[in-house]
Amino acid sequence: MKKKEIVISDVLPRLLKERKLTAKKLSQATSVSQSTLSTWTLPKAKPRNIEDVATVADFLGVSLNYLLFGEADEPQDLQNLDGEIVLSGIYRLKLERLIIPQKKSTKE
Repeated sequence: MKKKEIVISDVLPRLLKERKLTAKKLSQATSVSQSTLSTWTLPKAKPRNIEDVATVADFLGVSLNYLLFGEADEPQDLQNLDGEIVLSGIYRLKLERLIIPQKKSTKE
């Protein structure tokens, strides 16, 4: 397996420019320090805290994979999986009703 090259130093400045954001505004919105963000824009940057990278990726609306490696995630066609296991592990699923339908009044 070929080792992926981290290209956050190219991707982050481009995303900031596309979204008309500054590092200061991104820092304020994500609580990731400006100095950390600046470090990520240096050539051959290797972020130390993956949680900070994930926070920034979420805020910018991109995947962690895209922010780090510049690679778009391939969309999954869920209709044609043929029972293939896509993810493994233990998961907890919680369903929560957000809107409760109102009962119609029987009085007129």
